[in-house]
Parts: sequence; C-alpha cells; structure tokens
Amino acid sequence: MIDTKYGRYVFKVFAPKTKRNERFLKSFVKGDYYQNLIVETDRVRSAGLTFPNDFYFLAERKIFNYASVFIMLIEYVEGVELNDMPIIPEDVKAEIKASMEKLHALNMLSGDPHRGNFIVSKDGVRIIDLSGKSCTAERKPVIVWPWNVTWVLPRNKRLWLLFSNLQNQTTQIY
Repeated sequence: MIDTKYGRYVFKVFAPKTKRNERFLKSFVKGDYYQNLIVETDRVRSAGLTFPNDFYFLAERKIFNYASVFIMLIEYVEGVELNDMPIIPEDVKAEIKASMEKLHALNMLSGDPHRGNFIVSKDGVRIIDLSGKSCTAERKPVIVWPWNVTWVLPRNKRLWLLFSNLQNQTTQIY
C-alpha cells in the first residue's frame, strides 16, 4: 500500500509462476486479463458507476500477447469487508444488488462475488477484485450470491472484443 497526500493506493507487482503454458495459450484467445480489466473498469466508471474500485496504471512485460509480469496501481478502498460483518443489513444487500445490476447492465461482471470482495465504505458499498470479464452466453446462467440472492446476467453485445485484443504485441503502459 502507498499512502500519499492524494489518498491510499495499492501498488502490486505480480509475476505468476503457475499455469504458464495454459496462460500463454489463453492469451491468444481471450486477450490480456489485466488489460481487459483496466479497459472495462474505465468504461464502466466513465459511464458513472463508481461501485468498482478504480484501476489507475498497468505496465506489463509481454511476449506476443502473453504478459509475464504485471505492475499495477489500484485504488485502495477504506472500509469494512462483508466478511467482518456477522449480519449483513438489508439496506447493504439492496445496495449491492442494485449496483451489481448496474454493472451487469453495462456488460461487466465480477467473476468472484464473495463477501471478501465487497467493502462497506463511507461512500457506500464498493466492490474490489473485479475480473474485467464481459457478459457472454456461457456466463449468462444464474449467479448465486453469498446470501442466496439470484439473477440472470445480460447477453454480451460486444463479441468483437474477443478478437480485438490480439493486435498489440509489445510492452504496454495504460
């Protein structure tokens, strides 16, 4: 964590050591995971949704479309994790449900919606650790949340994203 006069940030350097071959092959089909995340986060936040934490900077070391090292600067969200709340108030549940529906309406989803990824901040409920995934036909099935609330994801209308991430094959800074 970095503490500045402008606020707190998470500075993360990540160099995954497992599943390298699988990740290399996936990079040609699915594109760059963190590049997708920063682009999708910027898109939904530009649309006015401040529910997800912001993603400010991404630098990668790449070979073709495969990134082996990631350097990221992410907004730190101050507050209480849902994990630390023995009982989740109904108004918090309603805020999460409404915010997730807005996120899904913007064709973005969280691939890992568990209690540790929701923070109750002074400005309302926020989500951290998003996946950057868009809604697709195979992700359309019902999602069950930790408190047994369910709903269906919208269809993805932007299938061209699957192929558009193959174009840039050099080290990138976003």
